[in-house]
Amino acid sequence: MARLVNLNIDQGSTFSTKLLAYETNPYSLDNGQVTENTDFLPIDLGTISGYVESISITSGGNGYTSIPSVTITNGGGSAATAGVEISGGSVTKIYIVNKGDGYTSNPSVTISAPTSGSTATATSRIQKEAGINGALINLVGATVRGQLRYSPSSSSAVTITVSANTTTSEVTLSLTSTQTANLKPGRYVYDVEATLADTTVKRLFEGEIRVNAEVTKI
Repeated sequence: MARLVNLNIDQGSTFSTKLLAYETNPYSLDNGQVTENTDFLPIDLGTISGYVESISITSGGNGYTSIPSVTITNGGGSAATAGVEISGGSVTKIYIVNKGDGYTSNPSVTISAPTSGSTATATSRIQKEAGINGALINLVGATVRGQLRYSPSSSSAVTITVSANTTTSEVTLSLTSTQTANLKPGRYVYDVEATLADTTVKRLFEGEIRVNAEVTKI
C-alpha cells in the first residue's frame, strides 16, 4: 500500500523534497499461509530520520512592517521551509511550506529581525518516518517515476523528476521553476511508482499537491 503524502509547492519556485520508501506490513497472506516478503530491509527505528511536522511561535516579537524570512537549519536534514504572517507589527502565524526530510532532531527556526523592535522566535518538532514494522522497500535495481495531474483522469500530466538512493531507500522528488510556473494555483494529485528488480510494479507514494500562487513576479 502506498504512503499517503500531501505536498505544498510554490508557483514559480524550484521544488525538491525527500521521502522515505517503506512498507507498513512485511508479510503477505497467500491461501492462508503467511509468508515474509523479500523486498524489505530491516532498519533501526532509533536512527530513522523524519520531517518537520510542526512549528510553534514562542514569541511574536514586535516592530515588523513587512513579512520576515524564515530559515530552518540543523537537525541533520534539509529542504524544510516555512512562511509567516504578521499583524499589528508581530508575527501571528507560522506555516510550513515544505516539510523537508532527513531530520534526526528538531531543527532550529530563525525568523529575521525587524528594522526596529524585538525579533520573533519559534521552535519546531519533527515526525520520524518509519513503518510499524520498520521495513524499507529495497530499491536496488528499481526504476522510479512520478507524475502529477489535475485529476486522475486528466489527459495531460507533468513529469516529476524522481531519483532513488538505493542505500537509504530515500526518494527525491523535484520540479523545476519553469514547471511550477506553468502550474495554475490549486490542488493536483500525484503518485510515484517503482518497477522493482523483479519487475514488480509498486506504488511508493500518492496524495495531493497544493500549488500556491506566485504574487511577486520578476
